Amino acid sequence: MRTLAKHDRPRFGVDRVVLDVTGTLLVPNPHPAEVYGQAAEPFGLNLPTATMKHRMIRAMSLHFGVGATAEEPLLRAPTNEQRERERWQQVVFDVLRELSQSHRQLVFIQLWDYFAQPQAWRWQTGMQRWVSDCLEQGLPLAIATNFDQRVHRVLDHFAPLDRIEARFLSAEIGFSKPDPRFFATVSRRLGHPANRMVMIGDDEINDLAGSNAAGWQSYHVSQRPQPNQL
Repeated sequence: MRTLAKHDRPRFGVDRVVLDVTGTLLVPNPHPAEVYGQAAEPFGLNLPTATMKHRMIRAMSLHFGVGATAEEPLLRAPTNEQRERERWQQVVFDVLRELSQSHRQLVFIQLWDYFAQPQAWRWQTGMQRWVSDCLEQGLPLAIATNFDQRVHRVLDHFAPLDRIEARFLSAEIGFSKPDPRFFATVSRRLGHPANRMVMIGDDEINDLAGSNAAGWQSYHVSQRPQPNQL
């Protein structure tokens, strides 16, 4: 996990601690680039994992950054469940561009279903114990993720995440992280002022910059506080 130089540390008495999912609580296992490669092999495409990773980064930046401008780099275009599925389809099509369209569509369906399986994920190091400690101390937790509806099945498999009922998905909010409108909507729905919200995540832009722009406090996942500090 990356360590940022410094971020605002949460003050005592925050009203809600909000957690990212992918890369923060859970990570794909194995790496998605390996999974893409395995899915493409039956159709005759064999690319190095490093090439897959490079293509995935470029494709995700392109398709998940729609709506950003030079003046407002955190803004994102409106989204919903259909749009999220279409985005992931575009990512798969870009990464596996050597395949025919029909084969890419078959691989996309396979990958879409694969990442809905809890077995495709594992705990991020130390986070299961950290979440358990927070819940034991009565700390109010919530989930804020750019994952789509598939996330519910995954979260419900990884106790104690199944106990966190407040879950906010970008496809339901209408805007994805890091758009400040996402975080403002979460604050409003929870009924808490922005300065009493704290975001914990692994992504410097989606989790930290976005939440800070909305007036939240933030922690990088590698600097997660002890529950009694919140």
